[in-house]
Amino acid sequence: MNLELHETYRIQYCSGECVLWEYLGTDQRTVPWWQEVSSGRVFNEDSVIYAWQLIEKVS
Repeated sequence: MNLELHETYRIQYCSGECVLWEYLGTDQRTVPWWQEVSSGRVFNEDSVIYAWQLIEKVS
């Protein structure tokens, strides 16, 4: 799936919990950045310490 800048995606954690993340694009190292919709927390994929999968675009 091609990610679209500032679009929201449903993510499923390995626990089965689903959350919404907004895709913020990549930095100069091409590391993807996200913002968790419910908390506003901004993070990159390298900092996520649990398994997750992208389910669908929701916006």
